[in-house]
Amino acid sequence: MRAVVKEQKAVETEIEFPDQASLGFAFALSPNLVLETDANWTGWKTFDETPINFVSTDPTQRLPNSLITSNWDDAMNYRAGLRWTTSATTQWRFGYVYDETPQPEEAVSPLLPDSDRNGITIGYGHTGAIKTDLALMYLDFKDRTRAKTFAGESPFLGTYQTKALLFSATIGF
Repeated sequence: MRAVVKEQKAVETEIEFPDQASLGFAFALSPNLVLETDANWTGWKTFDETPINFVSTDPTQRLPNSLITSNWDDAMNYRAGLRWTTSATTQWRFGYVYDETPQPEEAVSPLLPDSDRNGITIGYGHTGAIKTDLALMYLDFKDRTRAKTFAGESPFLGTYQTKALLFSATIGF
């Protein structure tokens, strides 16, 4: 019996992750009411392209390398939250977020149709024999139209509309 071993094709890539900076403040408006705010910067400008290199010792089996162009921009996001302690065991939380998209028009696609967005949140926490935290977030993305594309890429032209409703529950004992 003879075994046949086929060469595996390996893929190499490199991604430079962005720098980040944040500044936040919390203000006690009363013993039961805290206002928190923050601003965050992400240096997405470094996320300009992703090389995909196929590595093979057999040149007849090597696939062509490719390059995914991103050309993202630096972006900011802003957040504000209000924590209201209504008893020794209960808190309500309310929040707002505004996120800028780093994605240029040419990079918008069905895979990632990103855009600037506003979000509102509400949460409830209770501490007792069982600790419960519930949260609901609504995100409203600005409509995003793509009318141009990077050279050599498939055109995913059109208008993208996104809304999201996110729910989380944590129960601990």
